[in-house]
Amino acid sequence: YYGDELGMTGGADPDNRRAMEWNRATGDNPTLSLYKKLIAARKGCRALQVGEPIPLIADDTKQISSFARVADEDVAIACFNRSDKAQIIELDLSELPQATTKPLVDVVSGKELIFSGGVRLRLNLPAKSAVLAVARDCIEPVTVRDNLTLKVIQ
Repeated sequence: YYGDELGMTGGADPDNRRAMEWNRATGDNPTLSLYKKLIAARKGCRALQVGEPIPLIADDTKQISSFARVADEDVAIACFNRSDKAQIIELDLSELPQATTKPLVDVVSGKELIFSGGVRLRLNLPAKSAVLAVARDCIEPVTVRDNLTLKVIQ
């Protein structure tokens, strides 16, 4: 339902249909900022729009997983750590149909990912975290408006 992008929560029906909390729609809302970054990445990265998912790793014991999406020259890599402790994810990207010729950057943190030998990637993911990596030129600048103008239609 509406409000997820603002960090609103709810319970079982009918508590899941609370009134929209417009006071949360501000530039300093971290959940809204995250949504904007993810939306900008999807809009700017063809791999996130139409790329076929390519499984890279899935380990239920360690609770980690990763997949890539590739389209034309765009590559996106998603890595997830669902466990309660930090995990190291090592990926061999040599099997991807498209070489990762551009440096990749984490959409959320803005940090560049460092490849070893051009095809190996080693990530240290904190507990309950994820990385979404795309080429820096795929990320559209995100501008946050401080003053939102709302028009009420009656």
